[in-house]
Amino acid sequence: DETLLVANRLLTDAKLSDELKREANYYAGKSYLRLQREDKALEAFLKIAGETSSAWGAEAKYQVCDLYYRANQPDKALEHIKSFIELNTSHQYWLAKAFIVLANISIDNQNDFEAKQYLQSVKENYKGKDDVQQEVTRMLFEIDAREAQRYQARRDSLMNLLNDSSAGK
Repeated sequence: DETLLVANRLLTDAKLSDELKREANYYAGKSYLRLQREDKALEAFLKIAGETSSAWGAEAKYQVCDLYYRANQPDKALEHIKSFIELNTSHQYWLAKAFIVLANISIDNQNDFEAKQYLQSVKENYKGKDDVQQEVTRMLFEIDAREAQRYQARRDSLMNLLNDSSAGK
């Protein structure tokens, strides 16, 4: 709450530098997230999400993607993920996190193949040793488990068909 008071007070200052405006919007967005006021967080992050050369802007762009995804607006999330990719940020952590959102959208659309491609790309190209790699590994494991279940179900179904046709002779 105190951070929001300071950030909002700063943002009313017409003489505030662009850098301080970005910082105030960033901290306002983070504060709104902690207060579970996603609509206000989205508002604040959108103000700085186009400037992905800074760490604040890159995180803001990811937060916009994630907030739209969590608000069940995958088309808007996809739009922002695509623009994030095109902006060619040097902040690979936040771009990798956006790819995870992209994979989640594919999973929601029951396209495990596509999700797996996005996740494999992150696994191969992202060099950080942090929560991104852990999340990618977990998601790939879950996809592999679903694929194994589908394979087993098809196999069982075929075996039942074969047994039924053998019993009928």
